[in-house]
Amino acid sequence: MPQIPIKYMPVFSKNFLYKKTEDQSKYKNIIIRFLYETGIRASEINKIIEINKETLLLKGKGQKIREIFHNYETSKKFNGFEFSQKTLRI
Repeated sequence: MPQIPIKYMPVFSKNFLYKKTEDQSKYKNIIIRFLYETGIRASEINKIIEINKETLLLKGKGQKIREIFHNYETSKKFNGFEFSQKTLRI
């Protein structure tokens, strides 16, 4: 059988993302930066239980509580904002 060629998908860098989300007045930019920094899924934003200075708690698959490290400077900017998956599609 012929060998299947390896295809790599283009991935943007951290600097590229930060440059695109510099405008911190838009909640969309803050949320995108937060998702990138923590690695959580967009659907898990609604499941955040508590945000501390170092970690955040959220309910993941199977109702298991996960503890995730995050950048507190980013997360405190959207404190009190109503989240939904539709927020990112606007």
